Amino acid sequence: MVRTWTPTLSQTFSKEGLKFTILTYNVLAQCLIKRTLFPYATKKALRWGHRKTNILNEILSLSPDIVCLQELDKYEEFFGPELKNAGYDGRYHQKEGNSEKDGCAILWKKDKFSHVNHYKILYDRDEITSGDESYSQINTQAQGSVENAEQQAANDIPVVRPETLLRTRNIGLVVALKANSEEKGEYGLTITSSHLYWRPYADSIRMRQALHLKKVVHKFNAQYNFPVLLCGDFNFQPNSAPYLTVTGQPLSSELKLRLDPYRFEKWEPSETPSNEELAKLKLETRLKEVYVGEDQPKGELLMEQTIKYPSWESIYSLFTEHHPQPVNKEPGYTNFTSFFQATLDYIFRLKDDAFERVVPHRVLAIPPPEDLTHETALPSETISSDHICIMAECSLFPSA
Repeated sequence: MVRTWTPTLSQTFSKEGLKFTILTYNVLAQCLIKRTLFPYATKKALRWGHRKTNILNEILSLSPDIVCLQELDKYEEFFGPELKNAGYDGRYHQKEGNSEKDGCAILWKKDKFSHVNHYKILYDRDEITSGDESYSQINTQAQGSVENAEQQAANDIPVVRPETLLRTRNIGLVVALKANSEEKGEYGLTITSSHLYWRPYADSIRMRQALHLKKVVHKFNAQYNFPVLLCGDFNFQPNSAPYLTVTGQPLSSELKLRLDPYRFEKWEPSETPSNEELAKLKLETRLKEVYVGEDQPKGELLMEQTIKYPSWESIYSLFTEHHPQPVNKEPGYTNFTSFFQATLDYIFRLKDDAFERVVPHRVLAIPPPEDLTHETALPSETISSDHICIMAECSLFPSA
């Protein structure tokens, strides 16, 4: 399927800026594929041999200067070597624990950018209720060697109150990149690639993780003062409390309540539970596996801490007139299965004092529904993920 670009916001690119493209893509890890999740997909559509070539060719055909990937497995054995052969350098952060060995990656074209520093995020180690002290191990010094960078990136954020931990296994990655345009001096970008918690009715967890990301970026980028682009599968929708909060928009009283952690009530199901009771039991069981202890930060605290940091602007929200089925200026979907369609993936600009040094020009248009339903839904033999990649073309400017 051929993807087209939206019309540009500005018809001309300034010669003073470095033009670049950035792509983010949840590629659907092979270790997470189950026939029960995609009963409509053909065997070929779900086969690793077909999918790996499809995904790689899709990325290479778009040729982004920066690539942010989520739900990525087979990195060391396939995607890493193949993309490095195509002129990319990169960093990868894999989940710890059980058999689900997917992770997040950030890669960049070596002829346009160079690695300065990076940090691996463990969202279960947020220590939200303590201030910024817990982020003291984030190294703010540029690394002189890859070995030192790798050693620093392995450090965990210390935990003061382990009873407030989450068990989500969600992770992210932050990378500082220097532009290779030496004639304009040293300037660059800070990029994040994240995958936040996915279960419904868990806006408090996603909000908590978004706050953690804000704190990490604030600490990590303090030395560089680079413009920041936050990419990934955030698993919140454009009309949700986390999206509205991080983009600096007001919340209704109902949405504010959704930012409170789930309160487990003392109740007993009836002898013959109704469907509603069974659904509640299932939800409670799943969330109890995530929350550890009862000392969870309330929604009011999350909002108070979030507004201390700059808000985010979604680049795709600037092109709402070109989106199919728009919701709150965003596309109607970036995830498209037979049972669920919604926008979950974003490229955000951090609205700090370096905000204006990244200027968006156009974005890769979202394909209309008729282009995605030839094989019922995604993944298909044409598009090998249940997500659609999104991509922006921007200019990067040096500081004044």
